[in-house]
Amino acid sequence: MNRQISAKKNSLRFATVIVLTASFAVLQMLSLFAMNLQNVLTMWGQQLQVNVYLSQQATPEQTTQIQNFLKTSDRIDHVEYISSQKALSTFKDQMASYAPDLLKDNDLLKVIPSSLQFSLSDKVATQDQASTMKSLAEQLKTQAGVDDVSYWQDWVKAYSSLVIGIRSAVGLLILAI
Repeated sequence: MNRQISAKKNSLRFATVIVLTASFAVLQMLSLFAMNLQNVLTMWGQQLQVNVYLSQQATPEQTTQIQNFLKTSDRIDHVEYISSQKALSTFKDQMASYAPDLLKDNDLLKVIPSSLQFSLSDKVATQDQASTMKSLAEQLKTQAGVDDVSYWQDWVKAYSSLVIGIRSAVGLLILAI
């Protein structure tokens, strides 16, 4: 009888060790997955270009003022002015095989604005990149001569939410175990 009880206790201990080992292994894999997603966001954040589209009525002085604002910020790295002609040329190169009839439109230059492109500095922490881009976009939209600011904000926000959700789930699982 004692042997049966002892055998049951040993099998229960063994089952407990197996369940805990499997639980910790799953948590470790989820943690690594979340860290990899965060690293992807960091990598994309370093390569992410913010586009400041200038209005058709933007004067050269306004453009220079916006460039100076961007160049003096320690949160910004590499500012580049892209004229509407250069943007049109790039557009034509990229779309030549997809929409050749569109490229014959002579009024196409009127719809493609000049813009400024920049990326965030390495000094901006990964977790602060989305809020920094949002803050800069709001500041730039108030500048005279700026028509729109685009930084893939919806995509970045959704991806950041996914990463935060996974990390929160892993934290709750760790707490539960």
